[in-house]
Amino acid sequence: MTRFAGLLFDRVSLLHFTQDMDLDKIEIVCDELKSDLLKHSIPLHVMAVQPRPILVISDANYSNSRSLYDSLLKFPLMDIGQAIAGRELPLIHRCRPLKQLEYILRNGCDADPTDNVISCAEIEKALEYGDSQAGQRDPDKVYGGVLMSFDASRLSQSSARVKTAALTPELQLELESIYPFSKELGGKTYFTRVAPNEKQFGSEYERDFGWFIPGDPFDALVALTIFGQENEVQNYVKNAIDKCANVTWTL
Repeated sequence: MTRFAGLLFDRVSLLHFTQDMDLDKIEIVCDELKSDLLKHSIPLHVMAVQPRPILVISDANYSNSRSLYDSLLKFPLMDIGQAIAGRELPLIHRCRPLKQLEYILRNGCDADPTDNVISCAEIEKALEYGDSQAGQRDPDKVYGGVLMSFDASRLSQSSARVKTAALTPELQLELESIYPFSKELGGKTYFTRVAPNEKQFGSEYERDFGWFIPGDPFDALVALTIFGQENEVQNYVKNAIDKCANVTWTL
């Protein structure tokens, strides 16, 4: 099994499970990952494998998703994606607070509607947005982060810039069918799905991190990796799976 040091979830979340994949193979790879994590006293729980994998990585002293990620960066892990899929996937990530998990399980992403603009990035940037409640904890609530790993080839950028002089009527109509808003920017026309009254309209942030899912989010979703406090986060995930009526999540 090939092993890598460095970006953990750009490796660990390279999970390309499909409905017709050999479940025995999935089990073998997940068992190897569990064993590798347990050597470092970090338990991993596989909560589902279909329609996409749900992994829970928990910590008895969990503070926030970024702090757990930093501790996990210190050792190498197997490239699951290459082991199972036979190829690497172009991944892009989005992380949201655990309280959004039920919606994500029902819809394959947190966008509402699912083709709304979302911000996605490399793993380190994405984890900045995982647990917005860190440091303001209510003892009666469960905190954590939900990392969505997407196949980037299934997403589209939420904006496009075209030289205004090269903009034909046909091209303009095509772009406006995808990007309903536009403005002039120094000899270029900026097309976007972000409305003019939103702060990210025309921003560098949108150019760098703005994406949307044009099709079925489950076709784009590669895996969910969930962070949280040991024991309580597993129970939270199990309850969320049980409540999900429109999608059946199974081991």
